[in-house]
Amino acid sequence: MSENPLKISIITVVKNAENTISRCLSSLIEQTYSNVEIIVMDGASTDGTLGFIEKFRRENLKIYSEKDLGIYDALNKGISRSTGDIIGLLHSDDYLSNELVLEDIANEFSNTSLPIIIGKLSYFHPDNLTKIVRRYYPFRFSKWMFRFGMAPPHPAFYAKRELFERYGNYRTDLEIAGDFDLMLRFLYLHKVPYKCIDENWVMMSTGGKSTNGWTSIIKNNKDILTVCRDHHFYSNYMFIYAKYLIKTVGLLIK
Repeated sequence: MSENPLKISIITVVKNAENTISRCLSSLIEQTYSNVEIIVMDGASTDGTLGFIEKFRRENLKIYSEKDLGIYDALNKGISRSTGDIIGLLHSDDYLSNELVLEDIANEFSNTSLPIIIGKLSYFHPDNLTKIVRRYYPFRFSKWMFRFGMAPPHPAFYAKRELFERYGNYRTDLEIAGDFDLMLRFLYLHKVPYKCIDENWVMMSTGGKSTNGWTSIIKNNKDILTVCRDHHFYSNYMFIYAKYLIKTVGLLIK
């Protein structure tokens, strides 16, 4: 295990995910990087999730099981209980692509003064971990794309703690688009400099809350437009739904 003065905090929010949480946590504890803490926020699961989580309990893995107001409320609680210099997250359905991911992230932050670093993400089919559905290339992202409801890959988004303290955490009044709001504030409104890395850090399952059927898609896009209007950042439904055409031609996703 390597030693590095930078401490990384990973927040994992979970509720009733007994089929995937072990894979997620295994990918975290198998990391070669040692200066890391894992904050598991369990939303009072009613299946066997908590039992699986308890099997991973160790000094640097903290477990909290309590009711919350949704994923962004749980993320905020996790951030408030974390002590790391760098904040990242890993959804309970997802996993880190290899055991060197956090090592790479720590080295990147150690070699730059930039407060945000974003890696690549691959989507896999939930029934077949080896079937890559598409890839998300952050270096193809430009800030004008926020106007079309697009943002960098949130699960591969790592930021210094000071940004959350300065610009705020996740909005809890948004059911799906809290990550879009946070990245819009950090990257566009506050012009925080960032760097994109051409390394795949996260394997993400398709069928997440923001893309799970048309109801979720419509809700997500409605929330995105709400965010833009709240920040007086011009957008409209025509722009936001145009992102699917942009994605189809491979501007962001290949």
